[in-house]
Order: sequence, then structure tokens, then C-alpha cells
Amino acid sequence: MRILEIGMGAHLGGIEVYFHNYYKRIHDNCHFDFTDKDGGLYFSEEYSSNGSVIYHMPDFNKQPLKYYLTLKRIIKNGKYDAVHINMLSLANILPVFAAKAAKAKVIIHSHNAGVPSGGLRKILHFINKPFASLADQRLACSELAGKWMFDSKSFSVIPNAIDTDIFNLNNKIRKNQRSALNYSADDQVIGHVGRFAEQKNHEFIIDIFTELHKKNNKFKLLLIGDGELKKSIENKVNKAGLTDSVIFTGNIKNVQDYMQAMDLFILPSLFEGLPVTGIEAQACGLPCVFSSSITEELKVTENVEFVSLDDKNKWIVTIEKMISLPKSDNTEQIRAAGYDIKGTAKKLEKIYLSR
Repeated sequence: MRILEIGMGAHLGGIEVYFHNYYKRIHDNCHFDFTDKDGGLYFSEEYSSNGSVIYHMPDFNKQPLKYYLTLKRIIKNGKYDAVHINMLSLANILPVFAAKAAKAKVIIHSHNAGVPSGGLRKILHFINKPFASLADQRLACSELAGKWMFDSKSFSVIPNAIDTDIFNLNNKIRKNQRSALNYSADDQVIGHVGRFAEQKNHEFIIDIFTELHKKNNKFKLLLIGDGELKKSIENKVNKAGLTDSVIFTGNIKNVQDYMQAMDLFILPSLFEGLPVTGIEAQACGLPCVFSSSITEELKVTENVEFVSLDDKNKWIVTIEKMISLPKSDNTEQIRAAGYDIKGTAKKLEKIYLSR
């Protein structure tokens, strides 16, 4: 089965993590090739070493016609059985048209529940909504993400599942990782994993952390990820005099080890589909505070609170209340909720293999 994957790019984000988790379990039965985005593809070396072709694409925003014609030629010449289009919005509908023109099976996969920044992108998303009906299969990471992108059209939910053999409570790794990061036993570490983009709301994180640190200088902040707004957030931290209390790791591949070092995980996103990092954090036993803009489908374990972004003081109070909660082994709860990759990979593989 030959499948072309579209929608992943050079920077590590939720879609890149989601697909890589599934890829490791189903690539023996399916051949995957990829188009790149933003000039590259994260995990490209691994994919290439397994025989995948990675196509370098023209910039859709600058050369939409060239993008369409290039993609149509790739799909037709590659004789792909299916084209899996991973989408944050319907702003770029051209992959759907190209796949239909090349007579390949079209799979649209919704990974979001709100349009990323940009007025034109929002307009294009709503203009293109009717074309979602052209898909042979519609998938979503959550019920909220599916209803947001597809309205009343039918879709199937493929959870953003994780490997519970990697993401679990591990006190030995916690001790080693905290030592490596120079955290003391009484430091209280707030963690976040996410691309530095408007959607993830890092400005809000720094505002909250600034107030918490004023009250207790044992609060520390651990920010994992990269992106276009990282520099401005670093500047904000510097201006607040918090450089010694905030660690920026950039993109890392052992996120699970850094999560062990945390005492609490926060995700104040403006919108999300179903963020896999929230599942990973719960699997590592962390209490979590999420914005009320995120679907409550994300709540799997007991120590999770959803707080409105309109109430910064409640965020501060909730973090202070929850950060000292004991961490627990949540593996069975994660599995029971359907977020263990070993149980869900077969579902996606079956969709790929169906004609």
C-alpha cells in the first residue's frame, strides 16, 4: 500500500509527533512517502533510512499554481493508493484537488479546533469548508476537532495516542533529570511543551509565571519547543528578570525524560484539537492545568483542571493548589481511555488498507 503523507514540516509540532508515533508501528505494512513544508521535514533521516521519498514542495503561499501542479504530478507518477492530508485548517485545499485529479483515495485529517493566526487563512478555511465532502475518508484527533472542521459530515476519531512504555511515571529518571537541570528538591517546576506560536499562548505563560515567582522564587519554568515566537518570549523573560528561573530547551527528542523533571504541566492554548502533550503529561503522572478552550476529552486522569483564560488569578491559585499534588502511575487509565498507541495503531492501519 503506497501512501503519500502531506501536512508535516521542518519544525516539531503536534502533527509531527502524532504521525511519528503511529508510523513506528505500521510502516512495515504500508509504504510512506512525504511532502515537506517550511523547507524540511522533521524525522526525515529516519523516514529516508526506511526507504521513504521526501518531496520538496514549492511554497503554497507564494506559488499556489506551481504547488498544485507539482503535487498532482507527484501523486500521479508515484501511483499512490491514498493521500493522507493532515490539516490544521482547510485554508490550503489544493492537496484535496490534486489527489482527486490523480485518482487517489483522499483522507482529510483534522488536527485542530480553531484557525491558526492570519485573517486570510480564516477566510479561506470557511470558503473551503464545502470541499471537505470530496474526501473518501474524514478523520479527526477528537470529536471537537471533527465537528469544527467537518460540521455535520461524518468522520472517524483517531486518538493522538502515545507509547505508555515510554511515557509513564519513572522516579529514577526524575531524579537524574532534575539533577541535570540543576533543580533542587524544593524547586517547584512548571512545564510546557509546544511550538512557539500564537496558538500556544506563551505570553500568557510568562505573565502567570511572573506573578507566581514574585510570591515564591522556588517556582521554575521549563519550556520545551521551538518556533517563530521563541525569541520574543526569551526577550520577555529577560525583561522580567527571570532568566535564571526559566529554561528553554528547544526541540528535543526525549520529551518524556524532561516531563519527569516537572511538578505540574500547563497548556493555556487559545484552541486545540486534542494536544498529545496533554496525554503524555498525564501518563507521566503530572497534575495538569489546561485552558477551558481545550476539549474536555483531554481529561483522562483525576488531577486535571480546566481554567478560563479570562481569569489569570484563578490560574495562579490553581497552580499553587495543584503543584504539590503527589504524582501517580496513570498507565491503566491512559490505556482504558484508548490513548495507548499499541491499541489504536491498528485502527489507522485498517483505514489505510481499506479500498
